[in-house]
Amino acid sequence: MHPGHTSFLKQAAAHGDFLTVVVARDQNVLSAKGYIPLWDEEMRLAAVAKLPFVSKAILGSPAGHYTLIDIISENPDVVCLGYDQWPTDEKLMTDLTLVGIIDIQIRRLLAFKPHLYKSSILRDYIETKEL
Repeated sequence: MHPGHTSFLKQAAAHGDFLTVVVARDQNVLSAKGYIPLWDEEMRLAAVAKLPFVSKAILGSPAGHYTLIDIISENPDVVCLGYDQWPTDEKLMTDLTLVGIIDIQIRRLLAFKPHLYKSSILRDYIETKEL
C-alpha cells in the first residue's frame, strides 16, 4: 500500500455508502504485470481491510486478472477503476451488458502523484536499494 492506493480507495469510498475492495490474487498480478507483488495477497487483503473507509475487502477470483465474477457476486451500483487500470470503460460496460448487468455506473478515478506513487516505480526503487 502506498499513498496512491490510499487516494484511490478514498475516492472510491466517496461514490457510495459501502465500499467493497477486491484485492488481486498474486497469480493474477503475475499474469498481468509479470511479477509477484512485494506483499502477498493475504498481507494486502489485511492492510486494505484495516482502512476505516473500507466496508469489506475480499480476494479476487483466481480466474484471471480481468473477470466479471467479482462484480456479479458483489452486485455493486458503481465500479471504480484506477486511471491506468484495464479494462477500458467501454470494454467493461460491453461485458457487463452481455451478462445482463445494465444498471451500473463505471467511474475512472484520478491518479495521485503517479510520478511518485506508482507500484512499478516503487518496486524498482526498492529492488535497487536491496542491491
